[in-house]
Amino acid sequence: MHSNVNNTLWTFGRRTESGEGSAIAEGGFVVAGDASPDPTTLAETESHEHHSAGPEGRRIGKGEGQGAQAEASTPDQTAHPLGQLNIEGAAGWELEGLRDYFPDVEVVGSPSRFALLSMTAGLLRDSPIAARLYLELPLWPWDRMTRIDSHFGRSQAIITRSEAPFIPMPPPVRAWAFWQGGLLGGFPVRSHHENPDGSICACMSYEWIRGVHRLLDYAAYCTSWILKILYERAFNQYPGAQHLPPWVRLERLRLDESCGCGKLGLYRSCCWNQDRRIGSQRLTHGRLEDAAEYFDHLKKQGRPFWPLGEVFRRF
Repeated sequence: MHSNVNNTLWTFGRRTESGEGSAIAEGGFVVAGDASPDPTTLAETESHEHHSAGPEGRRIGKGEGQGAQAEASTPDQTAHPLGQLNIEGAAGWELEGLRDYFPDVEVVGSPSRFALLSMTAGLLRDSPIAARLYLELPLWPWDRMTRIDSHFGRSQAIITRSEAPFIPMPPPVRAWAFWQGGLLGGFPVRSHHENPDGSICACMSYEWIRGVHRLLDYAAYCTSWILKILYERAFNQYPGAQHLPPWVRLERLRLDESCGCGKLGLYRSCCWNQDRRIGSQRLTHGRLEDAAEYFDHLKKQGRPFWPLGEVFRRF
C-alpha cells in the first residue's frame, strides 16, 4: 500500500486502541473523528458512547429514533423512499441518511421477508481497496418474536411478547462484505469476529438496536469492522477491545493482542492461563452448541440461513 494510506491506516488503529474512535465520511471512507471538516461526517463508530452526525453536521445522541419517530415505525407504514428506491415493509426513519454517506446504495434483492441492500464502503481515500457491503433488512413484521420496549432501557431493549423470554443471538440486521480491488477483489471479507453463518459481528448487541438506531449507524459499524481487518492484514494485529469466546482466543493465540474478554489488557496477562486449562472436548462442545443455538434462533425468527448463499457458493 502507498505510504500515505499506510499512515492513515496506522492512525486509525492507534485511535481505536486508545478508544478515541473514528468517523465515516461520504462514500464510506473512514477518517479521524476530529480531523475532517467534512460536514457529512458520521461521528465515532468505535466509542462505547456511540453517536451519529446528520448530513448537516449536527451530532445526535444515541437515542435517535426513539419517541415519536420510533412510534411512527409501524407495520402500517409499508412504503418509504430511499433516494429513488422504495422498500416495502421498512420504516422510513430507519433509512434516513443512508444515501448521504453511501450514495450508490441499492436494493439488490427483496424476497417477501427481507430486503437485501448493497453499497460500497470506500474505506480509505487514495487506496484502490474498497469493499461491497450487503445488509439483510428483515421487513415488517420483523418483530414477530421480539419487540422494543422503552420501559426496560436501551441495554435491555429487546424483550419478548410472550412470558418465556427469547433474546435472539443473530443480529437484527445481518451483514456481509466482499473485497473490491487488490488481489482479494471479489472474495468475501472474513474475520474471527463473525457469526456462525459468516455474517459480520460488528458491535455489541446493546450498541445498535433496531427500532432505536438508524441503519446508517450499523453500516458505519460494519465499515469500521472491515477496516480493522485491513489493519490486521497490514500490521498483524487486531486493534482495540475484542469480545471472543475462549475457543477463538486459543486458536488465534495472540498473546500480545488485547484480550478477547472485552478488556484492553494483553491476552497473556489476562485470560490466557484460565483458557488453556479448559479441556479440548469442552471447547468443541461450546463451539458446536453456540452454532446450533444461533441457527435455531434464525429458524424461530423465520429468517433464511444463507441470504447470500448463491454468492458464497462461488468460493
